[in-house]
Amino acid sequence: MKLADLVRRIVELGHLPDGNDITVIRWSIENNIEESFAEFIQAVKEDDLRAMEVKGKDQQGVPVKELENSQFFIGLANSYTQIGSFDKAVKMFEEMLRKGSNESTLLNDYGVALLNQILATKVVKKENIDLARKLIFDAFAFDKKVSAEWYHYPAYKNLCFLRAIEGTYYNEQKDSFAAFLLGWMSIEMTLYRIWHQFLTLKSATGIDDLMRWDSDSIIEVLYLGEVGEELKRTRSDLEMFKKTKTDLDTLKGVRNHLLHGDIDNPTSGQSTHCINTALKLVPLFQSVNQDLELAKEEKDAARV
Repeated sequence: MKLADLVRRIVELGHLPDGNDITVIRWSIENNIEESFAEFIQAVKEDDLRAMEVKGKDQQGVPVKELENSQFFIGLANSYTQIGSFDKAVKMFEEMLRKGSNESTLLNDYGVALLNQILATKVVKKENIDLARKLIFDAFAFDKKVSAEWYHYPAYKNLCFLRAIEGTYYNEQKDSFAAFLLGWMSIEMTLYRIWHQFLTLKSATGIDDLMRWDSDSIIEVLYLGEVGEELKRTRSDLEMFKKTKTDLDTLKGVRNHLLHGDIDNPTSGQSTHCINTALKLVPLFQSVNQDLELAKEEKDAARV
């Protein structure tokens, strides 16, 4: 069944006011009709695949293939992820990939669904981590081709998430050294992502030079940093970051002891602490652009 036909049937069945993607997806999720999910999968199989080019940062075309209704299917799969129906989300992403779609959003969101499934269920399967790694790295490679601002794109943030989840795998294998190393790698990658966002927000000059600062200096400056009152979510995220300062200082101490040969291995507790801290940091500073847009809208509205 083609998606357009399926949407019309859902609108009639649910007496919906319109066939808007959000309306249809919300109704489908809330009613959780198994037959509808099977029909959505069939709609993916019958959807048209189109080849197109996205202009890269060097102005060269970057080829990509996507489904005609890709936005709807990705939105539906992400909605399944949000309610913990990971099997359905993964199956939908898998079917889109099998159909031939290779757009960055699909690759990234599919990889994240796998990572969230691991985090939620505590079932750490190496094959799922390996697949998530490939998907997210492929999305990241695409982002780097099309934009110099790849630090702000979801795939880089999710590479940080990936490293923390990889750390949980090695923790289960009783390899606290690898677990700690991956957890700390996630922390440092996240620090540089937040730092880049913070510098951009402050309209700093010489960002490339400032991005060469070491992680210790970045932690101290962010701890002392401030953002405007109008950036509510970003301000909250910065306060959350500051609450991890003690954790970061403790983990830096473990890192230094390892580097100087004072200890041979971190303890299991230290590696777990490192991974948990990494997971706290990963979601921060993701709403900067939304905050800026909302602040602008409120400012414009105040002028009227």
